[in-house]
Parts: sequence; C-alpha cells; structure tokens
Amino acid sequence: MARYSDTLAFRLVLDVRSAKFSASYRWNDSKVNMFPTTRCFCHALLFGVLLCISSGCFNKPSEKPVAKTQPDGSLAETVGLQPNRDAVKPKLENGPSKFDPVDVNGKIFENWPKPKLAIVISGQQNGYLEPCGCAGLANMKGGLMRRHTFPKQLRDPNEFGWPAVLAIDLGNLVRRYGWQATQKYEMSANALKTMGYDAVAFGPDDLRLGVDPLLLAANDNAGRFVAANVALLNFEESPTVRYRVIERGGYKIGVTAVLGKKYQLKVSDDLITIKDPAAALAEVLPKLEQANCDLLILLSHATIDESKAFAAKFKQFDVVVTAGGPDESPLEPEKLKSSTAPLGRVPE
Repeated sequence: MARYSDTLAFRLVLDVRSAKFSASYRWNDSKVNMFPTTRCFCHALLFGVLLCISSGCFNKPSEKPVAKTQPDGSLAETVGLQPNRDAVKPKLENGPSKFDPVDVNGKIFENWPKPKLAIVISGQQNGYLEPCGCAGLANMKGGLMRRHTFPKQLRDPNEFGWPAVLAIDLGNLVRRYGWQATQKYEMSANALKTMGYDAVAFGPDDLRLGVDPLLLAANDNAGRFVAANVALLNFEESPTVRYRVIERGGYKIGVTAVLGKKYQLKVSDDLITIKDPAAALAEVLPKLEQANCDLLILLSHATIDESKAFAAKFKQFDVVVTAGGPDESPLEPEKLKSSTAPLGRVPE
C-alpha cells in the first residue's frame, strides 16, 4: 500500500439516486502513515463515494493523468431509451412548469477542491430504468438518463472538469426474472458500458436470470463484471474476472466482489459456480496486495452482519459496500468497532 505524509481529505456523498447529493463527510488526519483502512457501507439505492485526495498525499505520478472521454451522444440515443420530455417537466394549471432542480436542491460540490481522483459507486437498480413517474418525474429520484448525466458533468471541462473519474456498481440491475427482466438487464449492461463503468458486480437477482444472458453481457463488456466467488460456467472458462486493478489519475484501485451465503440461496442454475465468499477473498486478496494498490474496494452483496465480518477479517480493504441498507441514507457512514472503517449500505 502506498504511504503518505500529508493530509487525506475523504468526502463521502450520499443519495445519488438523482443527480443531486444530500450530504458530505470530511475526515482529516495528518499523523497517519498508511492510507487509512476506512471502509464505507453507504446506505442508498444509488450512491456515490468521492475520494478527494489533497495535493501532496502521494508522490506525483510520472505522467500527467488523462481523463477518460465519453461518447458524444446521449444515453437515450445510445441504448434506445426515449426520453419523455413532457413527463420530466410537470404541467401547472397556469402555464408551463418553472421547476428548477438546482433551486430546489441547491448546488452540488460547491466550494469543493478539484480532486485528483473521484470514485462513483452505485448499486441496487432493481430493474428501474427510469422512475415510475407516479409523483411526477421531476419530483422523483433516479433513472439511467440522469445517472448518465452525472459522470459526464464530473468529467466535462465546461462543468466540474475533474481529471479522473472511476465508476463501479454493486449489481442487482434487475429484481425479477423472465423475458422482460432479461431485456432490462441487457439494456442496463449496455448503459453501464456507455457511461464508462469500470467494474460491475453480480446481485442475486441478476444471477436468477440464468447463465445465457449473463454470458452475453459479460462477453460484451470486456472484463467489467467482477466476482471473487461467482463464475459463469466455471472459474477457468468464465468471461468474468475475480478482481480488477484499475489505473486512473496516477493511482491504482483494486476492486473485487462477493455474493454472501444468504443470497446464494436464490441462485439455482447449475452452470453458475459459487464458492464460499471468505475463502474466495482469501485467494484474491494477496493478488490485489501484490499489485501495490493505493485503494482496495470490496463490493459485498451480503447481509449487513456478513459484510461486517468481511470488514473485520480482511482489514486490507479501505472501502466496503454492502447490500441491505434502509431506503434513505444516513448523513454519516457507520463506524465499525471491529475495524477502522465506516460502513455504507445499499437498500434491499
């Protein structure tokens, strides 16, 4: 793990189900000599973790970081979604709507220093390509088109202009199974690819679709699907990877994922191979350590108690994201007694 001698600024932003964020958390400690093994279990249907590393925290990379560019077209044009512009703008009796989300929710990241690295973490989409619209889309959170806008704004030099953005997803893109869920999974996987996601885990409902749609998505996404203890067919032939080491902005970020024992009971396809999660992490973690990563992230589709046990046993992880949280995110992450980590939860 890389060492540093200056101050680490750690900002945690919750409630990314819309493009607006509701809370931030900053932690400073200039006396620590190792990158903090701070684990996050962030409660939200879709949430983001933004790590703002202040100048001088690490030795400067030898090469200037290059921001990853995105497709010019909108998500709707790329994956076939047709935006309902009339639904997005609620009608008023006395004329067209003047709804302005910035006026209602306030500006985001105001007075924040520009980070060297931003990590966006999402999960538990549960089949919602867009909000249901029952309360008016302008009054609801979420949707793939809105999420597509968010990382684009972070990278866009005319918006926030952050030089390095990395995006990962906890999984469970769908909730049910059958033909409609399969179509939603295919569209969601293509959407994550369009948005430039670097790593995607499997949720239990994803695995209920069976091996065929998962193989198609994994083969089309060139190693984006990550699972330490789950393989399609078997661990020798699976197009998925057990971990990823992603280089972004001069830093190395190691990412792996596990499916907990309770959620394994939902999977009945004999062509999907599943290992004990703790045993799988014990196999994968030494390889991540050998890669000399600056940050290690575990995506844990498990119960809260099981994810806490992973955090306590494998203290090398700096960020742990778990399923099983409440509908609304807390203002601050939970701090574990068994480790030095805050814990972030994604709702069922």
